[in-house]
Amino acid sequence: MGRIAELRFVSPQAYLDWENQQQEKHEYLRGEVYAMTGASQAHVVVNGNLFMALSQRLRGTRCRVYLPDMKLRIAAVDAFFYPDLKVSCDERDLKAEYAIEHPSLLAEILSASTADYDRGTKLTAYLKLPSLQEYALIDPNLRSAELYRRNPDGTWLLIDCSPRGELRLESIDLTLTFATLFDGL
Repeated sequence: MGRIAELRFVSPQAYLDWENQQQEKHEYLRGEVYAMTGASQAHVVVNGNLFMALSQRLRGTRCRVYLPDMKLRIAAVDAFFYPDLKVSCDERDLKAEYAIEHPSLLAEILSASTADYDRGTKLTAYLKLPSLQEYALIDPNLRSAELYRRNPDGTWLLIDCSPRGELRLESIDLTLTFATLFDGL
C-alpha cells in the first residue's frame, strides 16, 4: 500500500471529498491515505464466486452484499477501507450512499502484497466493529480460507476452514465448498 505524500494527515471529510473525485481507490487510516493496488485474475475470480454465492443466499432478505467499490467506515480507528466483500443487514447501511458502518460479514481475498495488511492492520480494525460477526480471509493461491467468528461472549475464534474444504458462514447461514469458492482457477 503506497502512501500518497500530498495527502498525508488529512481529515476524514477532506479524504472523502477528494476520494469521491478519484478514478482509483485509496484507503484512509488515521489521517493518512494509501493507494490500492490492482487485483490478480485469481483474486477477481474468487471474489466473483463469493459475490455470486452471497447474492443468491441473500436474495429476498433484508441483507445486502457489497462489492469492493463501497467503502467501509470504522469510526473507532478513524479509517475507511475497501474490503473485497461486505454484508450488512442494518437499515442505516441500506440507506448509506458511499460508506457502510455496520457489516455483519467481511471478506478479504489475500494476495502476496496484501496478506500481512489484511491479517494485521485490517484485522485489528475490523474486529472493533460491534456489528461484525465474521471475517473471512481467503487465499486463492493456497486454496485455503480462515474465518474469524465472534463468540456469544464477544471473544473471537479463528477457524482454519481448509481441513474441511468448506467455508461455513453462520452469520448468513451459508456453507461454501472450496470447489465452488475456487471454481475457475
